[in-house]
Amino acid sequence: MDIVYYIKKEAQRQKTTISEIAEKLGMSQASLSQMLKPDSIKFSVVKRIADILNVSISTLTGEIPPSGQSVQEEPPSTESRLLSIIESQQRTIETLTQKPN
Repeated sequence: MDIVYYIKKEAQRQKTTISEIAEKLGMSQASLSQMLKPDSIKFSVVKRIADILNVSISTLTGEIPPSGQSVQEEPPSTESRLLSIIESQQRTIETLTQKPN
């Protein structure tokens, strides 16, 4: 299970950001992002994030869908995540390289 995926998905569903969650946790976004690495994430952090988002830990582990959703969504494949990142980077590059009118 990709807990980080489900945390981001739930944050997106609630129209909040990792930065806002970090602020509520009393830390910087960089610190929270570091803590959310799959190999270093701690249960205590997941519990605090679940409390902030007002969901169960099971929701953040993908075991049960958030209220109002009946079908559990599978995390995207590595390939589709990479394609999404590349597309986002391309849009950023296009925006930054546009000449002002």
